[in-house]
Amino acid sequence: MKPDNDNTPRLLSRQEAAGRKPEFVYFVVSEKQNAFKVGFRGSAPRIENLQTGNPDKLTLVREINGGRDVEAAIHRELSDYRIRGEWFRETQLLDTILWDILDATIESDREDRPLSAEEAKRATRKGVNCYRHMCKEAAA
Repeated sequence: MKPDNDNTPRLLSRQEAAGRKPEFVYFVVSEKQNAFKVGFRGSAPRIENLQTGNPDKLTLVREINGGRDVEAAIHRELSDYRIRGEWFRETQLLDTILWDILDATIESDREDRPLSAEEAKRATRKGVNCYRHMCKEAAA
């Protein structure tokens, strides 16, 4: 534990530097359950809280800059795969959508802004469509 008078410098996120509270959308995987969670967090980490309530090992796969609107847009696009709440089935689907979400995130980072809900929606939809196409090809 750090003492209260710890003056260790730390890097500020772009949002903090702009005077905004940083917000993140995170992706957590439970390999044993073949499931993943798309969640939102402010500045405090939540993986420890999630792990405490889950008997399976959880792995934080990725975090992106984005608010609750981004999380909600991703949830809507993944609704066909929802298990319950913020949990979705098919970790292979997560691999597919993350490529498209990360492409969109790179563009928003270049413009020094967080990912918008509309960008998250388009990227997630693109990944879901790609995943469905791969599944059809595998079944043929």
